Amino acid sequence: MKIPTIQEIQAYIDDKGYDLDAQSFWYFYEQKGWLVGKTPMKRWKAAVSLWATNGWGKTGRSRARLASRNVQTADKEREFQRQLFQEYLKSKTIRALQDLKQNPGGLRHVIWLMDEVIEEKGRTIE
Repeated sequence: MKIPTIQEIQAYIDDKGYDLDAQSFWYFYEQKGWLVGKTPMKRWKAAVSLWATNGWGKTGRSRARLASRNVQTADKEREFQRQLFQEYLKSKTIRALQDLKQNPGGLRHVIWLMDEVIEEKGRTIE
């Protein structure tokens, strides 16, 4: 087998649309003398495809995309928690106002609501 250049490996990766670092692949097999176990490599393109299939040697771009996706997921979760808290607060406010309307002299539910909001805000909103 003719040992491929990094450029040849990169061209194959680009052609196949793999998310793989050609330089990492080349250096990995170069340091192993282009052996697979104790056997000389016969088809480097098959090895590239195996790396891509197994997720080995991914580029920094893919890690950056994954990190960005994780941040977006966390942001969506925080927004969802804020919306839940807003719905919770609205329902508790309505309940407190209804109770206050039925018993104008009693502020028990209003005080209870304020305590709930303060406690829940500490758990739900950062």
